[in-house]
Amino acid sequence: MHIKSKFLTGSFLLVGFCSMVQAGDFTGKITYAGDGTPGATLSLEQGGKSVSTISGKGGDFQISVADGTYNLQITFSGFQTIEESVTIGASGLAKDYSLEADLYQQMTVVSSSRVETRLIDSPATISVITPAAIENSANNDFGDMLQELPGVNVVKFSARDINIVTREDSQSLANSQLTLLDGRSIYLDFFGIVLWDFMPTNMDEIKQIEVISGPASAIWGANAQTGLVNIITKSPRELLGTTLSMNAGSFNRDVQGSNQSAGSSYGFGLTHAGLIGDKFSYKVSVGYFNSDPWARPTGLVPEDPVRGTGGTPYPNFENKGADQPKLDFRLDQDLANGGQIVYGMGTARTEGIIHSGIGPFDIQSGSELSYGKLIYTKDDLSIKFFTNFLDGDSVNLLTRDLTGQPIGFGFATDTYHLEIGHASTIGDSHNLAYGASVRHNDFALTLAAGEDTRDEYGAYIQDEITYEQFRAVLGVRFDKFSSIDDVIASPRLSLMWQPTDRQSFRISYNEAFRSPSLIENFLDITFFSATFNPISFGVEGYPDIPIVTRAVGNPDLKEDSVTAYEIGYTGVFDNTIITFSAYRNDTDQNLTFLVPPGSVYTSADPPPGWYLDPAFLDVLAGAGVEFPKTFTYLNLGPVRYEGMEFAINHSFNKRWSTACNYSIQKEPELLASSNPYPEEELSDVPETRYNLGINYAGDRAFASVNLTHNDSFFSTDVLDSRYHGSVPSYDMINLNLGYKWLDNRVVANLKVNNVEDTEIQQHIFADIMKRSIVAELKLHF
Repeated sequence: MHIKSKFLTGSFLLVGFCSMVQAGDFTGKITYAGDGTPGATLSLEQGGKSVSTISGKGGDFQISVADGTYNLQITFSGFQTIEESVTIGASGLAKDYSLEADLYQQMTVVSSSRVETRLIDSPATISVITPAAIENSANNDFGDMLQELPGVNVVKFSARDINIVTREDSQSLANSQLTLLDGRSIYLDFFGIVLWDFMPTNMDEIKQIEVISGPASAIWGANAQTGLVNIITKSPRELLGTTLSMNAGSFNRDVQGSNQSAGSSYGFGLTHAGLIGDKFSYKVSVGYFNSDPWARPTGLVPEDPVRGTGGTPYPNFENKGADQPKLDFRLDQDLANGGQIVYGMGTARTEGIIHSGIGPFDIQSGSELSYGKLIYTKDDLSIKFFTNFLDGDSVNLLTRDLTGQPIGFGFATDTYHLEIGHASTIGDSHNLAYGASVRHNDFALTLAAGEDTRDEYGAYIQDEITYEQFRAVLGVRFDKFSSIDDVIASPRLSLMWQPTDRQSFRISYNEAFRSPSLIENFLDITFFSATFNPISFGVEGYPDIPIVTRAVGNPDLKEDSVTAYEIGYTGVFDNTIITFSAYRNDTDQNLTFLVPPGSVYTSADPPPGWYLDPAFLDVLAGAGVEFPKTFTYLNLGPVRYEGMEFAINHSFNKRWSTACNYSIQKEPELLASSNPYPEEELSDVPETRYNLGINYAGDRAFASVNLTHNDSFFSTDVLDSRYHGSVPSYDMINLNLGYKWLDNRVVANLKVNNVEDTEIQQHIFADIMKRSIVAELKLHF
């Protein structure tokens, strides 16, 4: 029986357990380092029947049971399990328990196999961010938080625009890393991207973040091509009470070539959770974040004489910040059969800049993603249904249509998703996980009117085989898209040798894919991509000439695919965990937005409205100046990505801990192909990345400091090669200082990001980050 299903039953499952027998109360408090620990699970078992509860906000618990002797188990992620025998009489029993840290041996994950698995047994490389790490972090958003993990490449373009992938290059519209929030995909099918600010969850609600580095399509399907980010929030019973978090800060915007005043940001989050009788629990949360825009780069895009890129002035447009309100509601119903139903709904709005291949779009006020979900779980059976309703408008800040008006992009998507999963055990050696899903999308896109629906069907099966010290995970998933003729298979094989219960050596093989999005298939727009100024080339007396360009989709695109090989090691030594992995990812049919070869204006085919001698276009081409005739999406490649990752996490004692990791990512290698990348279109990855963090968690005071290093790399994909170039390497130090009062009911902390105030640009076209200082106050009541 799946342990997690027991966690949520609560103390009301007493029918037949204490029938016609006088009950006694088992009460007490669960603590860690003297502080009450909410959310710990306490279970009493007798004669094959069990009853469970979860400790409240102060660590207190209470269970009413019949007189007798029970097997007690107390579990909480990141701590040693407590097991003992207790005898409860008619007058009850009162006893307190203190948890001891066991940060890694007891840690479980669900992302690697869809069922709860010990971290050390995971068949894939997986990193975990715990609640303690989130609470003590100096980071203000998901981008900075995930950047501290090995192999995760993060690009923050603006105050609201975050892009995340693992083991490959992250671009302006990162679209190969699937992201889940409590099992609900927040991947947006119209463009195949994740807009992180459409997540209606306050940071205080997050229980755990699990990140799979490497392909995960074998069990999670399309669009988990480079991996998975799985965000798991706390249940209402783990959040009983009210939490109010408020923050305000400022950041430097005085960059080279400008004299801009400091910007500011502020926000709040309010979460309340409670009980309705003994079968229902609920939580409701609201939040808001507002930020001024960051500084834009000035001067010229750095030139790359080898690739022939850059050298163009950064375009001047009105930069925008971020404005993000959100609302979320969840209701849990515990059923008499031991199952549970979770009802949820919420909405999040955003406005600000999102960058794309044809330049930055300003997402307009009122752009919104709403959702509803219904999840049933019992033992190892889960049935999930959710809907995502996206409705937004945006305006391009650089490109204009043929009437001279800014290009507008209205986007609306209705997504309906049903998924069934189950797990079972066959004998002593086989653990099966299997399931199926169906997904339907309705689209209304002003820039891609060629299709308005899309259907997806998928099914998977996985067998985890155990024989003494050896484990093998063998699985496959089949997916069919209405936009792709063939059924796509994503196989998986992982072989593990575990010489001890705390060491695991692994070798694995995976195939994964990403399907073309609706925009990639059916984009169709004509616009002015540039303006030619004759005077700047010594031709006097002529007005500027707007250059007409067309951007079109490609309905014949194949799925973007990857074949991955990996060796890995995980070892747990007391309060230390060491992980290592080396990988090779061979990608093919890479979906790329570019000016296809030969699709530039020439003397034989001048732009509309070109009134100069057409031969002048050949002169300009000889000087390296060409005007694009068409942008489109093509399948390019293959490309090989190789690298190694090393991480160590160590807890010195209850107060001090450290975490460090080191990633080496080789320059992408172009393999022999009939459709190779043009050199100026292939993005690099930082060759070396490392993080070093030190954390202190005292009874009252807490602190953390983290150093992140990223090597320089070449970035592309916004506009054309005039705006491609190398991103400078950077080091960023983040600091957090905090203090707790009134039994942790009042928590204040100060976060300083980029302590050294250096100019950090994570993409050649991105905004510039400088030092930010944020003060935060949390109230628990």
